[in-house]
Amino acid sequence: MSPLCLLLASALLLGDEPEVHVELQASTLHIAPGESFELAVLLKYEPGWHIYWKNPGDSGFATTAQLSAPPGFTVEEVRYPAPVSFKQAGDLTCYGYEESACLFMKVTAPEELKGDEFSFTAAVQYLICDEVCFSGEVEVQSKLRRETSAADTSEGYSAEVRAHVERLPRPLLSSWKKAHAKLSGPQKTPTLSLWLPDNSQPDGAKLKAMTASLFPAPLPGLSLGTPVIKRGAGGLEISVPCSFKAQKKQPAPATEGVLSVKTESGELHHLSFTAEWRAPANPN
Repeated sequence: MSPLCLLLASALLLGDEPEVHVELQASTLHIAPGESFELAVLLKYEPGWHIYWKNPGDSGFATTAQLSAPPGFTVEEVRYPAPVSFKQAGDLTCYGYEESACLFMKVTAPEELKGDEFSFTAAVQYLICDEVCFSGEVEVQSKLRRETSAADTSEGYSAEVRAHVERLPRPLLSSWKKAHAKLSGPQKTPTLSLWLPDNSQPDGAKLKAMTASLFPAPLPGLSLGTPVIKRGAGGLEISVPCSFKAQKKQPAPATEGVLSVKTESGELHHLSFTAEWRAPANPN
């Protein structure tokens, strides 16, 4: 039996389930035709417990949400703030959130917005763990009204959600000048390489990445080994050995993920990346 199954079995015996409070918040209280806004699923729970990122790591289940919107509204895929890593029984490394978690979804209203009030429902699934684990599923709802005047307030998020907004990753390649993320080498044993060079700032200071935490979310067939993270003379280099077994829907290695980077000045940057393996060019 896997460690997770053992934890779940223990939970069923103990019956000491923690309280999880789930709510759906909007970035604005009023919406206008054709405009975009965000909805955030906030999960709050007791200290000592955690739930999981979209890649739970060595154990656990991803926290997910599906949003039902009125006809004509478009909903983009869930965005996850940068997680933290933690150890579980059996020396398992997992990725997730402690004390609270938040999932974000961008929504766009139709150009022809009919009605004055609009209801949104999120179906949320999670696994919460400490020494034991409990699964949960809940639906939460939020109602927004049509914007009628410039006096309508646009501030909808609580301070707790705004703190999670600060951890939403920005794209590595557009946020960090001359950075790269690539999968190279043999198809069956490629290497994931990430490079964050030192950059000069407008004020003359240097933007230097000193340390980083890697949170990978590999696509099917790709397994990642232990990252090697080292600071060189010109920047921070991350190298990860991988193994790949081709899948019907994923014939070539590919991955995405998040880097949480600490700079020389002590700032923390959360950066998202994607990397796809490409066959070496034929010299002939």
